[in-house]
Amino acid sequence: MKAFKLLLLACITVLAVGCGEAPTEVADPGEEMSTSSEELSSCTASCATGSVSCPPGTLNCSAVNGQGVTCNGTFFACPTCNYFTCESRDTQECAMPGYETPCCRANGKVGSCRCGVKRWSCF
Repeated sequence: MKAFKLLLLACITVLAVGCGEAPTEVADPGEEMSTSSEELSSCTASCATGSVSCPPGTLNCSAVNGQGVTCNGTFFACPTCNYFTCESRDTQECAMPGYETPCCRANGKVGSCRCGVKRWSCF
């Protein structure tokens, strides 16, 4: 009976020491993270003007912060718009009704923001 208690105590100790959370991998700027499996994958790269992600249904992907993502063999580059983002101005107050200025849309393309009735509106 004593041997059984020692064996049980040893098993509990091994389980307690062996338990723990698996480490989470995070890509540093410029470092590539790859995923390859038969399950659906999700990759996102942080960019200077937002981020770029793989579309739903992606099976294999990799991401490089500041550059873009590769989804099922197709590369999607980070947006390259050099204006302020529409989201940062949309609905904020403005002083010159009718004034328009270029801005970056969420997809990285150049849009336009217009000062309406005391509020910016981006399109």
